[in-house]
Amino acid sequence: MVRTLKAMTDFAAVTATAVFQLTYTYEARKPGIKELITEMAFNGAGVRDTARTLKIGINTVIRTLKNSRQSE
Repeated sequence: MVRTLKAMTDFAAVTATAVFQLTYTYEARKPGIKELITEMAFNGAGVRDTARTLKIGINTVIRTLKNSRQSE
């Protein structure tokens, strides 16, 4: 029996109803990081300090702060 990639992905989609990601490759994708960024900004921490503490990129911190400001 020859399996194709589409058949395997369809099979995986049918059998797996819920998939949870246990480990994250990027620190910024972890749940709660955006809240930590805004909380640190309100407490007076700078962009570089926040990025260094949370082990994420400076641009990620700036983007998150810009987007949180627009959503208000």
